[in-house]
Amino acid sequence: MKRIVSLFAITILVCTMVAPMVSNQSISKNKQITEISARPDNPFISSQIERDVRVALYSELNSTKPSYISIADQANYSAMYTVLQNLGFSITLVDNDDILNHELQPSAYDVFVIPDVLPRENTVNLVKEYWLGGGSILSVDSVIGYLVYSGIISDTYVGDELYDDVWTYISQPLHVIDELHPVTQSYAVNDQINTTSGGGISWGAFNTTVLNALLNHADFTYLGSPLSTVDWVSILAMDPLNRGGGRVVQIPGDMEIFPGDMTELVEDSINWLCPRPKARIAFDYTHQPRLGIDDWDDEFTTFPGFYEPLRDTLVALDYTVEKLYPSSSGNLTLNRLEVFDLIIEICPDLNYTASERTAVEDYVNDGGSLWVLGESNIFSSFIIPHDQLNQLLSFTDIQIASDIDVSGTHQVNITPHLATENAVTVEFATFGYLNLTGTAEPLATLNGSAVYAAQEIGNGRIIVGADMNWVDDVRLTTVNNIHLAIESVGWLTAADANILVFTNYAVPNYYTSYCVRAINEFGVSFELVTTSGAYNLSFQQQDWDLVIVEAPNFSLPESILNLTNDYVINGGHLLMSYYNVDSAPEHPLWETLGFAYANDILSSDPLYIWDESHPIFNKPFEFETTTFDELGFFADKGDLLHVIDGVAIAGHSASQQENETTLLIGNNGRTLYNSYLQDYLQGDADDSGYTDAYEIWVNQLAYLMRIHIDSPSDVEFTSGETGNSLIWNPTGNSPGTYSITLNGSSTVDEIWNGGQVEFNLDSLEVGTHIVEITVFDIAGYEATDSVIVVVNPSPTSEFPIDLNTLLIIIAILGVVIIIAIIAKKRK
Repeated sequence: MKRIVSLFAITILVCTMVAPMVSNQSISKNKQITEISARPDNPFISSQIERDVRVALYSELNSTKPSYISIADQANYSAMYTVLQNLGFSITLVDNDDILNHELQPSAYDVFVIPDVLPRENTVNLVKEYWLGGGSILSVDSVIGYLVYSGIISDTYVGDELYDDVWTYISQPLHVIDELHPVTQSYAVNDQINTTSGGGISWGAFNTTVLNALLNHADFTYLGSPLSTVDWVSILAMDPLNRGGGRVVQIPGDMEIFPGDMTELVEDSINWLCPRPKARIAFDYTHQPRLGIDDWDDEFTTFPGFYEPLRDTLVALDYTVEKLYPSSSGNLTLNRLEVFDLIIEICPDLNYTASERTAVEDYVNDGGSLWVLGESNIFSSFIIPHDQLNQLLSFTDIQIASDIDVSGTHQVNITPHLATENAVTVEFATFGYLNLTGTAEPLATLNGSAVYAAQEIGNGRIIVGADMNWVDDVRLTTVNNIHLAIESVGWLTAADANILVFTNYAVPNYYTSYCVRAINEFGVSFELVTTSGAYNLSFQQQDWDLVIVEAPNFSLPESILNLTNDYVINGGHLLMSYYNVDSAPEHPLWETLGFAYANDILSSDPLYIWDESHPIFNKPFEFETTTFDELGFFADKGDLLHVIDGVAIAGHSASQQENETTLLIGNNGRTLYNSYLQDYLQGDADDSGYTDAYEIWVNQLAYLMRIHIDSPSDVEFTSGETGNSLIWNPTGNSPGTYSITLNGSSTVDEIWNGGQVEFNLDSLEVGTHIVEITVFDIAGYEATDSVIVVVNPSPTSEFPIDLNTLLIIIAILGVVIIIAIIAKKRK
């Protein structure tokens, strides 16, 4: 019998097995913390950055009480639809049949709104599957029973509604805001919300005493409660920490006549719920993979229930993971594949068609990635899957070897690579070998032969393994297997990255640090490394538009400082947060960045903003405070800087003073250095509902990724000539829109996709024109350029008489001359 291991157990295993390092937990200057919770407490989604949130609204008309619930008052979806429509969300109605057809997927919908109509019995698991894959849920009133029964609230509750134990109905129209949070940011603590407009007043609420006793109690934030009650919460936000699954918000409210007091609650809930994943991943279920994810996958997989911990691990690190089901419109088509950053292929029992193999090849060449886990064909049951995978891989330099197998469990040897950096030895069990040619690289070997390999093809990446079990529910319990899985997926989903992130945030939770979650906010791809060796290798492999160094935990080795210094000297853009300048106070990097070490931060004074008008403090978050108090967990908060060349905008004194700087802009805006760890600022000084550390990271990233535009030369041409145009090449990591005006009048308003912008000039009239372009990014930065265009008249248009008139005159003159000649002859 296979052993099911929870993600919680996996997380504990990693934290206890990681080799001890010198950290900043004690007084020593080289020490930081050794462990950080899997996710920062407060959320990462900001309503400051515009996005099109895709909402699926449950529109099932069958409102009879499902058999799994003993008591439920259900309502119609129409009132919620009107509210969502008025708020401007993109809404799709999804009923029970749509869910059965697997249309409810994280790649299609960001938030599933369930307005007091419980999912039917035959879709309980499919709705949960959407949530497990990283989709978010806004549930209203009676849907609280589904959250408990399905196990979304806790795995221990699966199959039991627990009415009058975990939850109940409480008759109270007024509900009190108990905590400030992004979901409640439009209210103040102790505000009362009227949850009815004349209809019912009895709403579902959780028993907080029971929730507090759960192993995952840290997932819950109690935001509001029925007036005059104790130990009950009716407005709850759930952000899973050590288990897979998306966010959940449970609210009360009358869904027959929507109460106006709740409009902002719904809007802010959806904005908070909207995921910003590092990447979107899909398991291919269209070709009957030998192993599946969940126990209910028996229709589409040969042996279900093996990859649940893998899926949950990835979702906990801010990926979305779903199952790509068979479709009548085509299984592996380019249109279906290109929605995802990574496709996972597991030992298929059904063959690929020629068109599907072509689609996969095109997908990889266009920038998609492929993770293939197969087996040797030495066992007869694997002959067909083995051959089918090799056909699929025919466009690569990797093939799964034939007629050879390694029996038993073995520790395979890891080759240094960005996809393997935190793994040492990995456990494979009864596996095969790989044949490599061309540019394929071994990632893991046994007896000198490759068993796991990678290749970059076109704009995409692939990894192939000759063992499908090394990431199953049994072997993913070993720390190195976890690391290799995480690093493999991280490398595969960074194929188009032009941002490099180094972090020494606690392993393996670096994908959920404040910095990384802030990057996800912008929807940009990035390569993440955590060791000096991988940092060095990253610079050997490509050039980077932006390098981010987040080092709250350990002193940086000289090799990292040297590489960073060379990068900045050669024109690179750098965002750096580091607490320990005095570990190498004479290193040339500091002078390159425009400062020298002055002193340690020894007091507990706040961080002060010196230049409130600077966009770093206004875009996209507008800070409504000038001070940030320390609330963090670091022993060493950082250093004070002496400015040599740069602009100091924040420091450790109330007004700008020498040797008190902690935030410095240098190199004409190309570099931004934080000597005071912003991860330390875990409060909410401006009462925005968002953690200060997160807001600061978002704003600093927005500044370093801000848009720039070139300025083409003025243009002069002659009327009638063709092929005249203006071409701009804006740069920026978070493209938004652009507009073009001609002589002050708007001409073009378009989405900017990050490429060049061209404006044709051929139709301009004779004269002098001013063409102005303004390009915007999603954080609110803009760049403008104006070009003067002179259109000269053509040579033909300089003649005072047009051609037709001239011909008429010539004809008249001809007639006159002829008449004159005839008259002369008559004389």
